[in-house]
Amino acid sequence: MDEHKANVRVGVSRRDARMRSDNRKILLLLDNVSSHHAHETLTHVEIRKLPTNTTAHLQPLDAGVIRNFKSIISKKKALYYADRLDEILSRFGEDGQETLERVLEAIGNVDVFVAMRWAQAAWASVTCTTITYCWRHTEILDEELYELIEGVAKLCV
Repeated sequence: MDEHKANVRVGVSRRDARMRSDNRKILLLLDNVSSHHAHETLTHVEIRKLPTNTTAHLQPLDAGVIRNFKSIISKKKALYYADRLDEILSRFGEDGQETLERVLEAIGNVDVFVAMRWAQAAWASVTCTTITYCWRHTEILDEELYELIEGVAKLCV
């Protein structure tokens, strides 16, 4: 068993122990990815797998939040590449040692810190409206709940 699976198993077991000590029971919904295996010894966490081909309808992140996040990162990446290309072309041939091909290959090398900043900025750019729309699209929660939330939000402004 790899380290990630072991950590997930420990996390679920801890949650089960916590629910047992609090005398509570919870339901854990998992998508049908083959790596998701049920734990046999859980007493206070019930695990159910979602039906096949229902991900987009039942999981708000898959309903658009992830797509929005990825599109923002793609835009940031394109701007980064364009800036790097301009910088490289402006100094190309100054030292006469680098070939254009070698220099262009280096454009795709993105520093991990830069990528983390893109992710941070992308998540900050995902709006509450987008998240709300994605939850609404799933139709998991009753429409009246969204109307109540919108009403409270208007009162707070």
